[in-house]
This record gives sequence, structure tokens and C-alpha cells, in this order.
Amino acid sequence: MITITQKKTNTRVIIGLTNKVEEIFKKYDFKLPKISEQKYNDNLKKLCELAGITDDIEIARTQGNGRKVKVNPKCKFVSSHVIRRTAITHLLRKGVLEDYVKKISGIKSIIVFQQYKKFAEVESSIAIKAFWDQEDYTELQENENK
Repeated sequence: MITITQKKTNTRVIIGLTNKVEEIFKKYDFKLPKISEQKYNDNLKKLCELAGITDDIEIARTQGNGRKVKVNPKCKFVSSHVIRRTAITHLLRKGVLEDYVKKISGIKSIIVFQQYKKFAEVESSIAIKAFWDQEDYTELQENENK
């Protein structure tokens, strides 16, 4: 585990490390090299490219009266913020309690946290269907046992 004080909120956070991450920290005697945020984002883009996250995606933005569309490999749109949102989403999907995710991510506001919790509509529909299918199955089992 490591203990850090978050810069933005000046909040102390204790973070559990996976074995692989702990190995990396030990390699650097728990003092990772400092790099700029821009360099960090450039490295993330390279890692995603090496990992094969290269499908073309289209990003549309409204600019003035018009609409500007960019098409690039997905890896070109990755940033530390995208990784943060992805990590929060995965932790929540894995069932980690929201209070823990908020604490480790340094998010104090419920309103801000809700913005990170936007799951796709399809995922919500699948989850609800699975819930009701399970309920129907349980009810069916109960009726068969009577």
C-alpha cells in the first residue's frame, strides 16, 4: 500500500497496490520518475497504440455555427482524464463501493461523481434484463418446488 496526499484536495489517501504495481514501485524505491502531464499523456497514447487500441473513431464537436468532426485512431484520444474515467467505471462495474471509489479518486462532490458514473444505455438495459430474468427464474423455481 502507498499513502499519498492529493494535490487538488490536500486529502490523504491510502491505495492498495497489485503485486505487479508494487514490483514497479520497489524497482524505483517508491520514488517514481517525475514527468510532465503532456509527456505522461504522450506515453499513454503510445501504450494504447502498442496494445492495439487503434480502431478509427469519430469525435464530433460543435464549433460556432458548425460541427467539426475528427477521425483518428482511438489511441490518439486517450489521456490521463480518459484513463481516470475508465478506472472509475471499471471499479464500479466490479462492485467496489462508491464511497471507496470516491475516496481513492479524490472526488468529494456527489454531483461530480455522478458525471463519472455514466454507464452506456445498453449496459443498463442488459443489467436490468439480467435482473428480471433472474427474478423470473427464481420465481419459476419456487413455483416448481410447491
